[in-house]
This record gives sequence, structure tokens and C-alpha cells, in this order.
Amino acid sequence: MGSGKTTVGWQLAKRLGYNFIDLDRRVVELAGKSIRDVFEESGEAMFRELETHALKETLELDQIVVATGGATLCNQSSLDMVGSTAAVVYLQLSMASLVERLSGTPDRPLLLDKDGKMLPKELLRMRIRFLLNERVRFYVQASQIVDADGLSPQAVADVIAGQISEQA
Repeated sequence: MGSGKTTVGWQLAKRLGYNFIDLDRRVVELAGKSIRDVFEESGEAMFRELETHALKETLELDQIVVATGGATLCNQSSLDMVGSTAAVVYLQLSMASLVERLSGTPDRPLLLDKDGKMLPKELLRMRIRFLLNERVRFYVQASQIVDADGLSPQAVADVIAGQISEQA
């Protein structure tokens, strides 16, 4: 959720010589519509079904780096499925960094008001805190936790690559 998974994932894949897959983009391809449209027309449950399908499909591939959505691995089944075959990385950021990064991003349905408009900053902060509190118990089960505050995407990718090579 705004931690830079896509940008860092792309950098990491490039460094490792792997293919990169953005799971949200794959969901958009499967649905034939934007994530926002999936949420509005079919609800979050349908989005999560598409996301799980895309995840299972993706895990069949070799030499990939996958950027998941912020809640993709926020159920034990999905987390265990990925963790049994791959390194799971949690890009940890401060609340201030998350609010700054997520301000003005109207393509995130969980951060919009009932009229589809971006939440004002203080309500956005509260919503992010709520979502993070729900998700953090899954995030901390990652095989790697990287403090990404103040680091460039390349620096974060370097840290992850270094940790992967140490574990090999």
C-alpha cells in the first residue's frame, strides 16, 4: 500500500535478470477493466477472487519478481502459498511516508470517500492506519523486512538482492 512495491520490484527484477510481474496489472488484464471499476461494479470480494487467481497463475512461473497489491497476502492461505515457493518482502515505511505517497492517488478504491473522491489528508491518515493495523500481522511474517524510509527504489532493490544472496 504505497510502499513502492512496483518500482522496487521492477528494479530488483532488472538487477537479478528476472521477469517482472505487477499483480494489479495482471488483475486488470483478467478483468478487462480498471481495479476501480472492478470495485465499483463487482465489489472488493470479486477483486480479491481475481487477485487470488492471478497470484496462483503467476506462481507457476520461474525467475520472476512479483509486486503484489497491499492486501494480496493478507490471508494466511495466500501468504503460505507464496512463502512456500518464494521470498516474501515487506517494504516498511513510516506513516508520514505512506500518507505522503498515497495523497492524491485516486486510483486506490480503499482510499476514496463514498463519492469516489480522495479522502482529505487527516481522514486518509486514519484510513491508512486502519488498513495497516489490519494487515501488519501478515506483513511481519515476510521472510525479509526492509525499512524503505528515505531510500531510493534502487537502494531498496540492492538491500533485497543482498539479503537474497546471503540466504542462498
